[in-house]
Amino acid sequence: MSPQARFEDGKDIHRLNSLPDGNYLSHHLISSSTRNDPDIYLITKVEIDGWLYYALRHGVQELELKLRKTYGLDLPGLPSAGCLFSCKMLVRLELKLGRNFILEVPPTVRLPKLKVLHLEKVEFSDGESVQRLFSQCSMLEELIVKYCVWEDVNKFTVSNPTLKRLTLRRLRSISHQELEINAPSLVYFEHFDFVAKNYSLLNLQSLVEALIDVEPEIFRFFYPTPSTDLLRGIKAGLLRGISNIKSLHLGCNFSNAYGGRRIPKLDFIGFPFPNLTFLEIDTSFS
Repeated sequence: MSPQARFEDGKDIHRLNSLPDGNYLSHHLISSSTRNDPDIYLITKVEIDGWLYYALRHGVQELELKLRKTYGLDLPGLPSAGCLFSCKMLVRLELKLGRNFILEVPPTVRLPKLKVLHLEKVEFSDGESVQRLFSQCSMLEELIVKYCVWEDVNKFTVSNPTLKRLTLRRLRSISHQELEINAPSLVYFEHFDFVAKNYSLLNLQSLVEALIDVEPEIFRFFYPTPSTDLLRGIKAGLLRGISNIKSLHLGCNFSNAYGGRRIPKLDFIGFPFPNLTFLEIDTSFS
């Protein structure tokens, strides 16, 4: 069994310290405390750093770090971030952090065996560092990014030659940024978000399946229909970039924004999907 470690804030995390030196981690560590627990256990940045260092030192291959934004703690960063992003044994890394965490990615990332990277509610110190993280994982196959924040770049880039599955959900400020994807091995793409300012989808010739559920950021509040410029951008960038797929799923937000109560017409695209064999359109209201 692969050495594994699962970290959640709470009392049970201290079981990690009972493992003798030299032993591999082979079990999950799960917290029993909750927000309503009268015996709330406060954690510190030093403790988190110690747990991470201990797990990495014991050759952990699958690591999940989940920290809720609770108890009014201000934990601006992890001192062990450099160690975390230079672990030669990690195969799967999941970081699910609170909004008050700021993750600093070092200039050089050394994760030669990492295949799955899951980032959720992570705030990065700068946009260039997170893009460097994506591109320097030489074995990465699956990337999931949800509810993350980086606001100092005009372009959000995912560029990786080995990436096979990409999920992007509710990235803050994406409506003000260009989304660029360069992934020649990509077979699955999920984009559930507001519409990006611009799209540049490159080398997606291997793409087989896509789930698209995007809408204008201001659609719900101001405009009953999207503008012509916005539709042109969707047509020229997003849909043209995935036009060789075999399976296309259009979510309810896309349907409501671009088709209203009717099934959205695909003729506005202006070009065919020559390989399409399956089309699913969700016309329910979100």
